[in-house]
Amino acid sequence: MKLPLLIALLLGSLLTSCTAKISSAQPRAKPSKADGPVRLRLEAGELRQVQITTSTVTKRILPVEIVASGQVQSAADRTTEIASPVSGRVERIAVQPGERVVAGQLLAILRSSEVAQIESELLQQILELDAEREQDQVQLTLTRSTFEREKQLLAEKVGVRADFEQARSEYLKAAAVLHSLVRKRHALITTASERLRLLGMGPGEANRVVREQKVDNTVMVRTPRSGIIAARNFNPGELVDGSKPLFVVADLTKVWLIAQVFEKDIASTRIGLPATARVDSYPGKTFSGRLDYIAPGLDPQTRTLAVRATIDNSSGRLKPQMFARLTLLSGSISVLAVPTAAVQKSGETYVAYVEQDHHTYEERRLILGRTFDSQVEVKSGLAPGEKIAVKGSVELHGRAIQLVNQ
Repeated sequence: MKLPLLIALLLGSLLTSCTAKISSAQPRAKPSKADGPVRLRLEAGELRQVQITTSTVTKRILPVEIVASGQVQSAADRTTEIASPVSGRVERIAVQPGERVVAGQLLAILRSSEVAQIESELLQQILELDAEREQDQVQLTLTRSTFEREKQLLAEKVGVRADFEQARSEYLKAAAVLHSLVRKRHALITTASERLRLLGMGPGEANRVVREQKVDNTVMVRTPRSGIIAARNFNPGELVDGSKPLFVVADLTKVWLIAQVFEKDIASTRIGLPATARVDSYPGKTFSGRLDYIAPGLDPQTRTLAVRATIDNSSGRLKPQMFARLTLLSGSISVLAVPTAAVQKSGETYVAYVEQDHHTYEERRLILGRTFDSQVEVKSGLAPGEKIAVKGSVELHGRAIQLVNQ
């Protein structure tokens, strides 16, 4: 009976020993943020070493912004397609794509049989009229002379009134014929001038043909506006007929930014809102403008609303087809803000350290909003008037990590 009792005592002692070892192997509970806010107390020497500076949590007025992605385009109302006004052959090109031009500048020279035909017809008709006019001028001179003689004879009472009336009638008839030729000549020049003008010729071209008696089938193609040669669609020697533009001239001092606004921002979007554009090519550079068009309906595929802002591009930096970010200023709002240097990232969250007294700082978890200048919006975690560590917040964060990991 004693042996079983001894064995039982030995087994119980062994079991107690093992349980004690297992219990001593369990880690001690570590302080964590879940147990309450982390508080850091620094001694005077530590404060001198860290040299903490603080900032007061205050409210700031922030703009309410709508941000959308888009693309730069040349403004349609500032873009001109220049087609050939006549059928002809390209003789010379005076400009190249990308070149800046001013209104009235020569772009190309064409040779046109159509122009030559109009000028030839005009010159032939004018020469025939001039020859006829010379004959009528002689006839007018003769009839006037006869009329003057008969008038004198009648005054001297040696002439016959019937002869006088006949001479007067012949004279007026010759004058009328000559006047009709002059009017016809003027009408021919005017008509030809208008036809030539429609074909791109200068307003004085018809008068030049008459004056110089020389046909010129050269057509000067000029730009009606200043801008950049955005496209050139032909080469020297090619035949052109006006079916497609010879050049595209774009005035890029103002450009369009076409962007897509998300459905949640539509209520705040309205024509006239101030707009700014940013492109990756010029970091930190903004381009100003104003919203001037809102599409009447959503894109059914993307559920976004197309908008257009006209952006000032006096610098010429914005180029068509550039991707850009459009920011619309739709109002303003008062928010809590702190220096970005006061906020530290801790895992998936952000924290700041609030001064409790001169020696103690409490870690606060933050929910952040937008960043602007050197400030960041705080949506949750801080109250107005609280002081937070700015310089030295990195060191406080490191000590908080050590404390939690003890």
